[in-house]
Amino acid sequence: MAAQLVESAIEAVRQNAEVVLAVAAGLAIALLGVVAFWLGASRRRRQIARLAEENRSMEKSLAQAQADGAAAHRQLSVQEAELRRLATQLDTLRASEAELKARLEQAQRHNDQLGQEHAALAEQHRVLSEARGRLEGQVQTLGEEVHRLRTEVETKAEEIRTLRQECESLRKAQTRLQHAGRRAKSRLLRALTQWQSADKECLALRERNKELTQQLEAVEKFDGKIWERPPTGSPPAFLPAQDRRARILAFSNLKGGVGKTTLAANLAAMLARQRRCVQGQSDEKCRVLLVDLDYQGSLTSLCLMPSDIERVRSEKRFMDRLLCQAAQMGCATVRLQDYYRQHAAVPGLWIIPADENLAEVENQVMARWLVKPAEGDLRFLLRELLHAFEVAQHYDFVILDCPPRLTTACVNAYAAADYVMVPVIPDPTSTEAVPRQLRTLCNHRRHLCPDLAVLGLVANRTFPRQEMIRRERETWEALRDPCRDVWGREVYQFRTFIRQKPAFHDAARDSRLAITDSEIEAMFRDLAQEVLERIEIHEGRRPVSFA
Repeated sequence: MAAQLVESAIEAVRQNAEVVLAVAAGLAIALLGVVAFWLGASRRRRQIARLAEENRSMEKSLAQAQADGAAAHRQLSVQEAELRRLATQLDTLRASEAELKARLEQAQRHNDQLGQEHAALAEQHRVLSEARGRLEGQVQTLGEEVHRLRTEVETKAEEIRTLRQECESLRKAQTRLQHAGRRAKSRLLRALTQWQSADKECLALRERNKELTQQLEAVEKFDGKIWERPPTGSPPAFLPAQDRRARILAFSNLKGGVGKTTLAANLAAMLARQRRCVQGQSDEKCRVLLVDLDYQGSLTSLCLMPSDIERVRSEKRFMDRLLCQAAQMGCATVRLQDYYRQHAAVPGLWIIPADENLAEVENQVMARWLVKPAEGDLRFLLRELLHAFEVAQHYDFVILDCPPRLTTACVNAYAAADYVMVPVIPDPTSTEAVPRQLRTLCNHRRHLCPDLAVLGLVANRTFPRQEMIRRERETWEALRDPCRDVWGREVYQFRTFIRQKPAFHDAARDSRLAITDSEIEAMFRDLAQEVLERIEIHEGRRPVSFA
């Protein structure tokens, strides 16, 4: 097919050779025209570029000429200003020349006047020279007279010096006599002042002795029962439990070694793990404040690590400092948040620690109260602090770990607390101290803590079985009648009892709480629930429940 097309084209060319040549010639001419146009356009572009370059050069020359003209104009202006300045200076010089000529004429006139005055002075000098000759003769005569008088003056001056020395000796003797008189008078006045001061001190000591005798007689009237004396002044009011959020529980037994500290610490931690329920809805976790009131500091050692205790010691934030500040400066000056220490493992638990210095401070403030009872009743310091808004509405529970002695801190705990819990080991030695504890509370209720209630007795350190052994149960049940006889009504005995476990010893050794053990946690959970039930029964309502 392609071969046929080529052959057809060749045949057409042969038949129309002239037409083909004409077309080829036309194409060649057109091509030559295009080439000629392109070459002409290239020459025109070069000419345009050359003309543009010449135009730029001329513009630069014109700008330079304008700049030179402006510079020449400025230089001409400067020269004109200089010419005006020189003309002004010339006028000034001409005025100065006229002034100098006037001054020269005035100086010539003054010179003539001075010449006349000089002639007059020369005449005066001649007259004065004659007078001087006469005066020199008189001066010589007067000099001889002066020499004679000077000799007489020197003689008199020697006599005066002799008299002056005698007067000076007399004056010194008089001064010595005056100094001696003043010293004697000063010693006499000082002796008189000392005698008057000693007389005043003697009177003051007599008054002080009389006052101390009266105070001693007043102290002796209490026959050693100093904590049972009526309040002095107006003690702070006991804020009713229904008017505050916090419930204050004191763990107390005047017999030591019954496990108060272990019970207080672990129960406080268990309460801090619970959630508050208000109107049936779960709220935030409980906030619990744990206060160590025993100078042995067992609670502090159980709840705080040694490094934390050293930090508290360096900051001087133990219970003794708090008590001393409240007694001396007033409770209003105490910021309790400065003494709180949060427990590392239980976020809702705070501790106010104590150490051995508490015993000395307790004795000091007690002695001060006995000597100066009018300065304030120290038995109500904790009440004023713990019933204040800062604590009463910020915490759900305040747990007070009391010492096994009736100390200043222990009495303060009774005056501040809503309830007392009495830990007991169910053996004869421990149980015989319970009536004595209840009798002490009865004696203090009249003046100190009329609102205090016994929440109940808690059996602690029982034989490690699910139920008490027979001997423990008999001893525990035998407590009921003596306690009722002393307290005047039935004293509740908690159903939940705390069994003896090796985990308690291990936890105390490691400065941690024992409720990390599952069995111990279950016991304290039951105890916490029973404590809440007892509080609700005492208050006759259910203001707050816990989940």
